[in-house]
Amino acid sequence: MAKYNVKFACGHEEEIELYGPTAERERKIKYFEGHGTCSACYRKEKYGETEEVEMSYREYKENYADCKTKSGSYDKKYKTIVVYVPTTPAAPAEPEPTEEEKLEAIAAETGYPEETVEKILENGISGIRKWMARDEKALVAAPDPKGRFKNAYESTEYGMGE
Repeated sequence: MAKYNVKFACGHEEEIELYGPTAERERKIKYFEGHGTCSACYRKEKYGETEEVEMSYREYKENYADCKTKSGSYDKKYKTIVVYVPTTPAAPAEPEPTEEEKLEAIAAETGYPEETVEKILENGISGIRKWMARDEKALVAAPDPKGRFKNAYESTEYGMGE
């Protein structure tokens, strides 16, 4: 075994340990200089822009399950593990639509007035049936938005299980 300072193809210099016959060691050094990457660049290629964070295994499973872990880093006694956590901030999530925007979207998709959609959503399935009985004429006159039934009444009455 011997330690060598090798300048890798990525341009960084690092001390490595090599084993085996001298000819084999020299062959590996030549390969590293022409094609190899240092350990820092290798980690960056494999894991991206991350940092090693030691955390409880539970926290890892609950919050960072999609992140990679360092091989052999699990500590049985303290139940911790080293996790590669991204350092670059994630793209900002699209804001959740407001209730009004959701209502507008449903109304646009179904073709019903917003007031009608709001009543349906407030009352659930049983409320829909009551509303249908009360406003059957309005529903019979309205078209089925998906075109599978004669009118909105049949769509609501027979399409509930879909």
